[in-house]
Amino acid sequence: MSILSATQWRLLCAALFGWSSGALAGPAPGWFHEHIAELTADGGVWLADNSAYRSEQEPADHYALHWRYGIGKQSAIGRLYSLVDGEEAGTHWEFRLYWHPGQDQALLLQYGAGGAVLEGPMRIEADGSERLQQTMHMPDGSRMEVGHRTTHPEAGVQIGSSFDIDAEGNWKPRRSYTWRRQPAVSANQ
Repeated sequence: MSILSATQWRLLCAALFGWSSGALAGPAPGWFHEHIAELTADGGVWLADNSAYRSEQEPADHYALHWRYGIGKQSAIGRLYSLVDGEEAGTHWEFRLYWHPGQDQALLLQYGAGGAVLEGPMRIEADGSERLQQTMHMPDGSRMEVGHRTTHPEAGVQIGSSFDIDAEGNWKPRRSYTWRRQPAVSANQ
């Protein structure tokens, strides 16, 4: 009778219990570290013009994202906030983008000011864009599927589009924003 190695044991358990290959996963891949490095570079502030959607109910002239590294540079922590007349006017969402070694994938967990929670996987497409599909859990118990696609036309610029996802899996466009990374501000300025 032979004794199974740890790897053989995990493979056997994966086959018997339906574990994904993520049970054998290692650290986050290079693309993930490159992605969070891009998000957090130069202070991690990204700005998008909201003039196309500005209204009395939505007074923001710009939206801003601020990303910073999590512990050990293994994740990114972010927040989305609005600017009205150049002044910060409140945080709408908080984020944690991380690599889940047990699932062998990048995940984004998001908390909304109104109590909504979103969670779901992010992956890189063949063209280098990011695809994020999340389930939005509302405080009243309802839920819906939402998606985001982000392209990178040039360094320091991201075009992010949001979608509603219907029961058949069709992505229906909502909004699109061009996000520009802002230069870092020196403490001496």
